[in-house]
Amino acid sequence: MLPIKQPPQFPFAAYNLQNIFNDQEFNQLQTNINQIEYQPSVIGEWDEKTESNNNISDTELRSSNIKWIPKNQAWGWLYKKLHDCIIRANVENWNFTVTSIDTEIQYSEYEASQNGHYTWHADMDSGDFSLRKLSVIVQLSSPEEYDGGVIEFFTGGNYETMKKPVVREKGLVTIFPSYMIHRVTPVTRGTRKSLVLWAGGCQFK
Repeated sequence: MLPIKQPPQFPFAAYNLQNIFNDQEFNQLQTNINQIEYQPSVIGEWDEKTESNNNISDTELRSSNIKWIPKNQAWGWLYKKLHDCIIRANVENWNFTVTSIDTEIQYSEYEASQNGHYTWHADMDSGDFSLRKLSVIVQLSSPEEYDGGVIEFFTGGNYETMKKPVVREKGLVTIFPSYMIHRVTPVTRGTRKSLVLWAGGCQFK
């Protein structure tokens, strides 16, 4: 008989980890990221034939500049560090069946000059997005470098009143179930930088 898995303790809660990166790692991150080219920032699947997004116009929901961090030896330390964070958070909170990290890490910049933001959304969707179970956000900017750009989670009811913010803190790693609705409020000064990653790999269970 298969063992009965315990239900998640916190099915609608985000888990924060502090002091995961040191100053040397932050410097290494930014130096290496500067060498990667920007890619189109889209909502939904990108159509290679038409070079357009098949779903809603990106700027209606999201305004940001992104890069994709490759899975190679140079970046192995970063994938290993975030993998360990995901395992720790999952064991302590949800006990989801997580088998892989199928996507590359996304680096995002939200510029005040571009009204940088990401409106209410969940990271789970149809197709390959249905295999996402845990989402990871790493804040790379210090709070004094920008205004706005707050990560908020929808807690039910009214979007304008029922929301819970995440503290703005450089290096803070926030992990949460991909079905949780969240947003990044508009950046009104400076630039907010972050890393985003998703883990899952199989149907939800």
